[in-house]
Amino acid sequence: MNEKVRIVILEENHLMKESLIKKINNKGTYEVIAAFENGMQCLKYLAEHEVDIFIIDLLLTNIDGVGIINQLRKDNPKGFKKLICISDFNSVVFEMLDELAIDYCLRKPFNLNYFIEILNRITKDSFVDDKEHYNVVIRNEINRIFENIGVPRHLKGYNYLVTGISNVCNNINLLGEITKEL
Repeated sequence: MNEKVRIVILEENHLMKESLIKKINNKGTYEVIAAFENGMQCLKYLAEHEVDIFIIDLLLTNIDGVGIINQLRKDNPKGFKKLICISDFNSVVFEMLDELAIDYCLRKPFNLNYFIEILNRITKDSFVDDKEHYNVVIRNEINRIFENIGVPRHLKGYNYLVTGISNVCNNINLLGEITKEL
């Protein structure tokens, strides 16, 4: 990569935030362009800007990280490309991680050198797989909808339906060519 990977951090713990900024900025390939301790300020910033990686603590004081992520996806779907969560996870948070499409989760406390390895791994293959990630998200959503309406996965033709619907999501023109192309 020729240009630096732009990062925004939302972490209420001042010492943790400063440690992350220092460690990330010491690497030549990354740049922390904004860091926040307040969720509402971060929400306003990311509603108007686009970054490569958004690092967030899910357990915040006044507004939870899940609410911020969901609101950002409504206000500015292209606000961030990759999402890393750092938190003191509990079982409730783990249940929500799939719905949030988080790229990586770390439990506090963690080693900052290991964190940089994770950033390297995510940025190495990250920005190439956006379409593949989108396909996985679409298939998961289709599976969830089928599950909610009571369609069992073992039903003959289930995978054909999921594949057909996801193909139409990727290429809307297939709706006009159901018998020949789809």
